[in-house]
Amino acid sequence: MGVLSIVISAATLLEWAVMVVFGGKIARLPSRTAFLIIALSGVCKGLIMYAVQQPLLILLSFVFHGIWYGFLWASATPYLNQIIPRKNLTVAQSIWTLLSSGIAAAAGSFAGGQLGELFGLRNLFLIIALLMGMLSVMTPVLFSKKIS
Repeated sequence: MGVLSIVISAATLLEWAVMVVFGGKIARLPSRTAFLIIALSGVCKGLIMYAVQQPLLILLSFVFHGIWYGFLWASATPYLNQIIPRKNLTVAQSIWTLLSSGIAAAAGSFAGGQLGELFGLRNLFLIIALLMGMLSVMTPVLFSKKIS
């Protein structure tokens, strides 16, 4: 758990760096591409956390964490700008922030804790990888060609 805490802290710094350095480029990507990268990063992070037995090798997962969340935050607002009328953008961005940082974080933490208790922490990461894999497959369907 100590190594995991360090990895998450380092990954948060990498997430910030990804947004600062690549934010403009990420915002110009087609939505499908950006969100596919997010989902595939989740797959990679989950599989590394599941498969790796050496604590120091878990540090590899922080790269994918940084990409996952860096891309998510750098692409969410431009995507909302594409799909929401300008007069409703403030409300849409407020809802996005409330859901992603509040309700989803709380529900995800609760569900993750329950699944971790039920299946074990290591297997929780396999479950995450499988869910993100399904999301990767569904990404082309979830994002219309017109907007992307």
